[in-house]
Amino acid sequence: MRAKDFIAYNSNTLKFADELKTTIDRFLDCRNNYSKTSRHFTSHLSEPDKWVKFVEKCLNKKIDSQKHWDFIQELEKCVSTDASFSYLHGCIANKNKAEINVITSEQIEQFISNQYENYPCTCIDDYLTNPINAEFIKTIDSREYTEREELDIFNSAYRLFDEIRQQLQKTRHASHIYKEFGMDTEQMKDDVLRLLSFYIHDYHYDLTDFQREKLDTISNELGKYIQQRNKKLYSSLEAKEKWKTLKCTIDNMISDEEKLKLLISERTEFQQLPIDEQKQTDAQFADKCQLEIDKIKEIQAITPNGSESDIDTGATLKRTMKVTSDTVFLLLKELKAIQNTDNTVIAAFINYLTGFSSEKIRQRLSNTEELTTTHKKEVEFVNGLLSKLNISNSLTYNKRR
Repeated sequence: MRAKDFIAYNSNTLKFADELKTTIDRFLDCRNNYSKTSRHFTSHLSEPDKWVKFVEKCLNKKIDSQKHWDFIQELEKCVSTDASFSYLHGCIANKNKAEINVITSEQIEQFISNQYENYPCTCIDDYLTNPINAEFIKTIDSREYTEREELDIFNSAYRLFDEIRQQLQKTRHASHIYKEFGMDTEQMKDDVLRLLSFYIHDYHYDLTDFQREKLDTISNELGKYIQQRNKKLYSSLEAKEKWKTLKCTIDNMISDEEKLKLLISERTEFQQLPIDEQKQTDAQFADKCQLEIDKIKEIQAITPNGSESDIDTGATLKRTMKVTSDTVFLLLKELKAIQNTDNTVIAAFINYLTGFSSEKIRQRLSNTEELTTTHKKEVEFVNGLLSKLNISNSLTYNKRR
């Protein structure tokens, strides 16, 4: 049993629970080094007076030096079943160095790794020697996390797992540990929870049957919680897809009257849903519909529907990110403003002018796939404007696609 777990499970019966916890925490960083462990023990715990000063300094409370022997007995029980504290146990039991070194520092490092206590790390590669971590990192490659974010995910999962194991006798409290913690984004929290579930499910090192049973209970509850979060995420994605589909339908309709009729119908149908269902689906769906309705009515108020003026000015022409970005990029080339300029800066400038996503624009600049016949009308319209501006360059599209 881990020393931390021994203290947590027996806190109600231990006389020196706080002192033991403080001592264990202080020895964590030196437990795989006999010399450091021995020096730390000698300078802080070997004699009653030294122990009293150590405890008062750490816990800021008075303690009777005559209780030193009782404390040492409890400390020995605490570390006797935790192989990672073999050196400290040897110091307490007055074993000589040769006998203590039957266990090597490399073996103790392996015990620490088996216990998932080798955290926090400052380099992501330090985590990837563990096969579970090495497989997990592949599943988040598409997230494009920074190394700091990856480290946050692994450090958080290790910390949560460490805390949960100390609360196996309080499974409900353990559930609050993983429910109430937060990350920079919900996606990062989802990945932490997923990684945590792997640790809980696969951990069998140094556990009693009772502890494994409790850990299985926590594993099942965590699985349900992850499913609930995934269900909410799926509902959110469905709502976004619903709006995306409707917007695409509207954009491809020719008649403004047909667009208005569909938008009003969808908005009305949505508003007739119960409030809770509206929030669950997409609380802003009706507002999005109304925004499109207002846009169409504003255009109708300026120019009669279907007039020649609309066609000449491009008011009814759908403006795409690709053609718009290519147009601005062409103008920047005319101005010789792109020499030695990073695509990120160019994308930010185009984003400011057009409102399109700067990330998608940057990807477009890095991957100049050709325009196709789907862009024909827009390309021809833009080229007409460029010609009237006496700009000799023009956009082209692949007439075979």
